[in-house]
Amino acid sequence: MIRKYALAALALLSACAQPVADPAKPQGYAMVLTVKPNEDEGVHRIELPPIAVAALKRDDAGDVRIFDADGRPLSLALADTASRPEGQRSIALEAMPIAMPGPDKKAAVSVRVEQAAQSVTVDAGNQEAETRPDAALLFDTRKLIDPVIALEIDAALEKGQLVEVSVAASGDLKSWEPLASKVLLGNPADPNLRIAMPGLPLSDRYTRISWQVTDGVKIRGAKAITARIPPPRPMVFSTNGVRLEDNHTLQFQVPLGVTLIGVKVTGQTGEGVVPVTLTARPSDEAPWQQLAQGALRNGSTAQLDFPTAHFEDYRITADPRSPGFSAKPRIELLTAPIVLLAAFNSKPPYTLALGNAAAKSAFFERSELLGRPRSDATLPEAQVRAGPAAPLEIAPGSGGGPFSPRKLALWAALLGAVGVLGFAALRLSRAATKND
Repeated sequence: MIRKYALAALALLSACAQPVADPAKPQGYAMVLTVKPNEDEGVHRIELPPIAVAALKRDDAGDVRIFDADGRPLSLALADTASRPEGQRSIALEAMPIAMPGPDKKAAVSVRVEQAAQSVTVDAGNQEAETRPDAALLFDTRKLIDPVIALEIDAALEKGQLVEVSVAASGDLKSWEPLASKVLLGNPADPNLRIAMPGLPLSDRYTRISWQVTDGVKIRGAKAITARIPPPRPMVFSTNGVRLEDNHTLQFQVPLGVTLIGVKVTGQTGEGVVPVTLTARPSDEAPWQQLAQGALRNGSTAQLDFPTAHFEDYRITADPRSPGFSAKPRIELLTAPIVLLAAFNSKPPYTLALGNAAAKSAFFERSELLGRPRSDATLPEAQVRAGPAAPLEIAPGSGGGPFSPRKLALWAALLGAVGVLGFAALRLSRAATKND
């Protein structure tokens, strides 16, 4: 009988422990994909698709392997995706003010723009005029050859003044494509008013920046920061399961091994202006830290960028002066792209394996893999056969507090095991007393 109780206790304890899969075999990883190099051997670049990045368990991507036909791992290194853009230039842009309609106007406003001794009619109509009118500046960026990676705004903002600046581009001055937006803060200690751009060419297009007319805000112009080779664009993950705590607060956790560099928030049409703040904390006991601010305007998207750091919980709060969220906003997560350098050995087929928390990082330095200091940008590309990534479930729950279901279940299993062991020890003690 005592033996049965001991076995039951051991079974409970073993159930609490997660089995460790063997990182030396492809079967020990959460996901395996086929990778095909462009050439039979040599070092190739491999950009991991979103479905592969979602399977990683380590924030340094150390749990990724490529196995050859004999089951031997290939030598790997990480490409330098965080390097500075090449051929960077700062170009002053001539600003042309545009008169935007007031809150009680629905008609378009015509503006004459001089170009090559001709006049062009500019449709600057704002179909979603807010309580305050918008002001705007138009820039002729049609002659910019290199992609634009940022705009440096020439503005005068009072200390502590917040203003959201939106950037859009158009080829015909009628249809405008939103490119970026950012809430600028008047801070004499840090006067850097820079808006990151998606690194797209703006040749043959006009660029417009717009903002709400506000006391203490004066925007005079901008400079375009271009680069011959722009930095890599972030990887975007769609999500499901976001839950509103109330109409001003939503909180979520990120089921990704790699760390975030930004969050995109898209509101609902008809909500008006909703300023939002993104905060995060590394654990349940730690205080919330502010990461970024933005504003939603009638279904627009705010991209909240922040320095790379690991956090457990994220929270988005709407300004209490606003009506808040009428429904769940759409949340997209941004991570830096992960590009591998792999030395193929002429033993196909090759298997890409990802997702094993027990796997140790085995990356070489880039110079070790390439043989001499040189750029990896010209290396041949290897292709990964993978489907699209499913939306990530980000609803809080797995680690959301001391009384979360996962923690309660773990404590219940541990206490149950201790109880069974204690009962077995008591029976054993009584049996020993009787024998004496």
